[in-house]
This record gives sequence, structure tokens and C-alpha cells, in this order.
Amino acid sequence: MTEQNKRGAEIVFSVAISSRRDGGYLFGEYDMFSVGGQYRYFIRGEQKGFNIGGGIKYTYEYGYDSDLWNSTYEYKYSTNHKLGASLGLGYRYFTNSGPYWGFNLSYGRYFTGNKINFGRSITELSNKNRSIDIEFLKLGYAF
Repeated sequence: MTEQNKRGAEIVFSVAISSRRDGGYLFGEYDMFSVGGQYRYFIRGEQKGFNIGGGIKYTYEYGYDSDLWNSTYEYKYSTNHKLGASLGLGYRYFTNSGPYWGFNLSYGRYFTGNKINFGRSITELSNKNRSIDIEFLKLGYAF
């Protein structure tokens, strides 16, 4: 077992930035910035195998609110700030030299912010104040 594997937990920070500019009726313009942190505890007491974790997440959204259309079909723009928490489950596979492959699935809920409808798109889950994060092909190197 390498020295990296002996630690039984990790702290992970994530940043996501998204921008959409197609401007159509169904999708509209949309900007999103999200930052979060998660504590992951490895069940076997070393940084490999299954882990469980919890974290917090802040998301800023800006875009046209499709619920605020007026009679002249003008876009009305809204800003949203959300703060939430999540729980996750994952797995990590280590090689002996320190690089790893892993995956993680987290589900969470925002506790602040409005339920703004930023068009009909993949963002509809977050519009309902839920959050799903999937890390499927996570490659890295532990220090």
C-alpha cells in the first residue's frame, strides 16, 4: 500500500461554469457559475474502494425567465443565488504509483434561492432546487 492510500478521507472542491447563447423560445440565454466542497470518507479507512460524503454548493444563475413573458414576447431576465447541501457515494481505484480512477454520484437540494424557470432545458432539475452531480471518468493523482 502506498502512502497516498493510507489516508481515510479527502476534501474535494469543484467549479462549474456554463453559458448558453442560442436565444430561441425554448432555451434562451443562460449563464451559470457553481462552486462547492465535499468531504468524502472512505469506508475501508484508506483512499481506495467505496466512499460516502457530504458537501455544500453555491450556484449563481442569470438568464431569461420564461415565466415572465409579456404580450410583446420580450425576454425578462432574472438573477438567482442558491446555496445547498448534497450527499454522495463513490468508488476509487488506485494503482501503486499514485494515479487513480474513480466515480462519484451526489444528490442534493438547494435551501435558498428562487425556483426560476430559465427556459426548457437540462437545467430544469436545478430549477426545482435539486442538484445532481456525476463524476464518471475521474482521473487524478494523489499527493
